[in-house]
Amino acid sequence: MAKLLAESVSMVFGDPDAGGITALERISMTVPDGEFRVIVGPSGCGKSTFLRLVAGLDWPSAGRLALDGADIDGPSRERGMVFQSYTLFPWLTVRGNIEFGPKLKGTPAAERRGIVERYVHLTGLRGFEEAYPRQLSGGMMQRVAIARALANDPEILLMDEPFGALDSQTRALMQELLLEVWGEAGKTVLFITHDIDEAIFLGDRVSVMSARPGRIKEEIEVNLPRPRSPDVLTAPEFIDIKRRITALIREEARRAIETAPPAG
Repeated sequence: MAKLLAESVSMVFGDPDAGGITALERISMTVPDGEFRVIVGPSGCGKSTFLRLVAGLDWPSAGRLALDGADIDGPSRERGMVFQSYTLFPWLTVRGNIEFGPKLKGTPAAERRGIVERYVHLTGLRGFEEAYPRQLSGGMMQRVAIARALANDPEILLMDEPFGALDSQTRALMQELLLEVWGEAGKTVLFITHDIDEAIFLGDRVSVMSARPGRIKEEIEVNLPRPRSPDVLTAPEFIDIKRRITALIREEARRAIETAPPAG
């Protein structure tokens, strides 16, 4: 059984008979348990819209989404979400943010301490447990956001451009950290990005979306050995995959421009 299943998922904003916008059209996808799946595509293709549907924050106009065989019909702790913005509680410390979910569901204090300890260790936050978000860098805040999502022990981690606001050096370090955390935690990940290098470096498989209305144009398996280091970015196999994905996205971006209605 697939961990995540999408069957002919479509999303229309507004009345389709009165100029509504079709954001997604008949998206089907199967994500196996433990896979790191990445979605890329031209701007405006509906990547984040699809992720919101998987998160249960919106409802599709048609089709079916299921996690472990159960229909997705709203938000759930089984689906941990990490956004580009850090969305931390500014009045809580690092410890308070990480243990917020377990505390909300009544996890005993001793067990919560163990959860915090585990994810503080995994995300390299040791020594910052009592710091507040305002005292942290962007990269550190995103580490807290990842730790907080994992502390709920979700079945799948949903990540929407989580490193998009970081500088290039910090972003590269966070990519390596995420792979370490993913390898240790063993979670299924659905990751959205505009960055093709990031998609290939992180992913087991990359789903390339078409221009709006968003469809799955192609799925590309990333047959690069793990664990991965930055050296893989210059490997011939990496460059071949990048060339292929770049061509697919360029084709869709060009089509979007050619079919756009005239201004005014």
